[in-house]
Amino acid sequence: MKIAVKDANVFIDLESMGILDLWFQLGYQTITSTFVIVELEEGGHTNALASIQAGLVIEAVISAEEMEKFEMLQKDCDSTGLSLADVSVLYLAMREDAMLLSGDRPLRTQAQLRWVEIHGTLWIMD
Repeated sequence: MKIAVKDANVFIDLESMGILDLWFQLGYQTITSTFVIVELEEGGHTNALASIQAGLVIEAVISAEEMEKFEMLQKDCDSTGLSLADVSVLYLAMREDAMLLSGDRPLRTQAQLRWVEIHGTLWIMD
């Protein structure tokens, strides 16, 4: 099964269009980071959070053993304007050799520089 790592803006886009449930019919294993979940909580995105609570999305953990690699990536992306949540989904996509879903231009640029497959919301709808 192909793995997709979702950034907050894709959850928000699909939720606002009322098509979040359709994503899960496409057959991708969906993961996201704790940092993205916090952003969704702070924004009150109840449908996106419900899909996570229902187990349709896996909250991937960055272990203590991985923190050095994660911090190196964060430092490498320091001047790019990426948030902690952005760096976390980029890290997870690299770790899992997964597709990354985000509409964030700086994140897309950093993903492409690292040969990470990345798509936005329009790709999902296509």
